[in-house]
Amino acid sequence: MAVRKGKLQSAQPTDPADSTAGTDEVKVLEYMIAQNRPYSAMDVFQNLHGAISRPNVNRALATLEQQGKLDSKTFSKQVIYVAKQNQIEPEEVQMQVDNPAGESIEEIKAEIQLLTESINNKKIWSDKLSKTLETSQLASRDQELEHQIAEARTKLAYLQENSRKGTAASSEEYDKIQKESETMQREWRCRRNMFMNMWNIVQENVMNPTELWTDLDLEPDSAQDLLVLKT
Repeated sequence: MAVRKGKLQSAQPTDPADSTAGTDEVKVLEYMIAQNRPYSAMDVFQNLHGAISRPNVNRALATLEQQGKLDSKTFSKQVIYVAKQNQIEPEEVQMQVDNPAGESIEEIKAEIQLLTESINNKKIWSDKLSKTLETSQLASRDQELEHQIAEARTKLAYLQENSRKGTAASSEEYDKIQKESETMQREWRCRRNMFMNMWNIVQENVMNPTELWTDLDLEPDSAQDLLVLKT
């Protein structure tokens, strides 16, 4: 990504005919103003790719600080330098603050879109992995399913065997069952009527019949039909 360069207002040493040290100071100052970021002497040396030797970088930074062209601060025995902001035109400073990497808004939007899609894809993949059983769990689940299949086959074989024997009720058994069912249903209706008569009386004498019904855990019922196959 391109880096926007600051404009150097006055980066030349006071004496243009100075020695190599003066040339090194110009190069270092131009670099520090262009980057407008805090760097150590090692950072400057590495970023210039050896164009200036390490001792000369140290000397140039110290000289520029003495000349008031750089600010410095020591962190953990390491000196950090940064260009004086009054050497950079205001519009360039604002541009570097707003967009230090020199990217266009469209480039930034496209990068954000790609990162968002990547995050969403990773989230989907993570959710799938979290729902997937581990190898040890798969082996246990496989054994459990095999056991269920065996039980189902045994039950199926039993049902198939009994269905061939013919177990449907005869006409006499059907009539007997039907009479017993009718007797039980008459008894059920009688008891239901007794309960409803009693409940109607209770409702007239309690504050909240619905709450009482719930507290007693009562359930409404209806007539049940008994279906018996007749052969």
